[in-house]
Amino acid sequence: MGAAIGLGNLWRFPYLSYSYGGGAFFIPYLGALFLIGIPLLTTELALGQVYEGGHAVAFGMLSKRFLGLGYGSAWACFIVAAYYNVLLAYACLYFVASFQNPLPWAATAKTAQLCKTAGASAASCAALGTECMWADGECSQALIGKANAYLYETVLEQSEVSGGIGWLVPHIAVAALVVWLICYLSMFKGASQLGRVASAFVVLPFVLLAALIITGLSLPGMEMGVHQYIGRWDLSILSSRPQIWSDAVSQIFFSVGSVWGMMTAYASYNKKGQNVAQDALIVSLSNSACSILAGLAAFSICGHLAYEAGIPLKELPTESMGLAFVSYPIGLAQIPGWGARLFNVFFFAVLICLGVASAFSFVECPATVLLDTSWFGRVPRWLMVGILSVVGYGLSLVYSTDIGYHLIDASDWYVANVLALSLGFLESVAVGWAARIDVQEGHIGKKGMCGSR
Repeated sequence: MGAAIGLGNLWRFPYLSYSYGGGAFFIPYLGALFLIGIPLLTTELALGQVYEGGHAVAFGMLSKRFLGLGYGSAWACFIVAAYYNVLLAYACLYFVASFQNPLPWAATAKTAQLCKTAGASAASCAALGTECMWADGECSQALIGKANAYLYETVLEQSEVSGGIGWLVPHIAVAALVVWLICYLSMFKGASQLGRVASAFVVLPFVLLAALIITGLSLPGMEMGVHQYIGRWDLSILSSRPQIWSDAVSQIFFSVGSVWGMMTAYASYNKKGQNVAQDALIVSLSNSACSILAGLAAFSICGHLAYEAGIPLKELPTESMGLAFVSYPIGLAQIPGWGARLFNVFFFAVLICLGVASAFSFVECPATVLLDTSWFGRVPRWLMVGILSVVGYGLSLVYSTDIGYHLIDASDWYVANVLALSLGFLESVAVGWAARIDVQEGHIGKKGMCGSR
C-alpha cells in the first residue's frame, strides 16, 4: 500500500484533474484503472509471487528475450527515485518553514499597508513588486504573488534554462541528503523492516488528510472549487484533447506502481497461495479512493483561495508544482489565527509521509533486481542499498541545481508518460504472448492464488 500511495495521489492527480476541467478526467481515469491498471497489477503480483524474484527474474523466467524488460523497468524506477526525492526535499523545506510566524509565503498586514501607499496609481502599484496587484481601481496585496516569489526565488533560486546548469542550491541538496538517508535507514535490513516503517508512514497521513478535507470543506468559497471538481463535466475535452487518455493511463501507472517493478519485488516476499487478485483490488481501489479524496481537499482549498484573492479559479497557479507549493500553502494560510501554521504543517507532513513510503519502493525495485543476479547475488543487502542510495543522491544533485525545477518537469514527462506507457504496452505483449491462458489461470485463477486450495 505504501508503494502505491504517494505524491501521485496528493499532487499529480489533482493537478491533472484541474488541467482537464475537473470531472471529465474521471472517465478516462476510471477506465484506465479497471481496464489496464488492475489487470496489469494482478499480473505483476502473480509473476513476483510465482517466480520469487524481482522484475528481471520474473520476465526472464517467462522468456530470456524479456529479461531486458525487467532491467529497463528497474532503471526507469531509479531515475524516478532521483527526482522524486528532490520533490520530497522541497516538501521538507516547506515543512520546516511552516513553523515560522508569520508564514514566509503568506501576505501580512505590513504588506497590505505597503500596497495602500500606491494610492490610485497603477504604475506606483506595479513598482512595489509582485506582492501587490492593481485591481478594481486600487492597489491591494497579491496573495499569490508572494507565494510564487517564495517558491521560485527563495526555495528554488530559479534561473533561465538557456544558461545551462549553474549552481547547486545548498538547502535543496541538504534536504535531498536527509531524504536519501531516511530511505537507506528504513530499508537496509530488508522487507520486514521496510514493511513496519511503510505502515507507519501510510497510516498517519490518512488521519491528517481527513483533517485537511474537513477543514477545506468548511472554508468560505470552497463550493467554487468543489463544483469545478465534481459538478462540471465538459465531455468535449475527451475528443478535443486526446492526450487526456494517455495522461490518465500514466497517472494509474505512476500512482498504483505497476510497470516499475516495485510490486513484483514486493510480491516475491509473499507466501505461496497469497490471493494476488484480491491484493490488486485492495491496493488499486484504496489508491484511487485516496486520489479522489485528495482532489476534494485540493479543489476546496483552491476554491477558498480564489474567493479570498478575488480571481477566477482558472487563474490559480496549478501548473506542475504550483498546486502543491503555491496554491495549497497560500490557501491554508488564509485560515485565521494559529490554524494557518497548523494546517500547513499538517499538509506538508502528509506530503512527506506519503512520499517517503513510495520513495522506498523506487529504490527497492533496482535493489531486488541487482541482488537477484549472479553478479551481485552475494553482495550484502545493506551494501547494495547503500551504493544505490549514494548513486541516487548523486543523480538528485543534478535536480538540486538552479534549473532543477525544469529538469524535473522534463524527466517526469518522458519517464512517467512516454517510458511508462511503453513499458506497460511491452509487459502486456510479453505476458500475453509468452504465457498460455492455462498457465495464467494456474497463476492467477481459481487453482492458483484466489484463496482456494
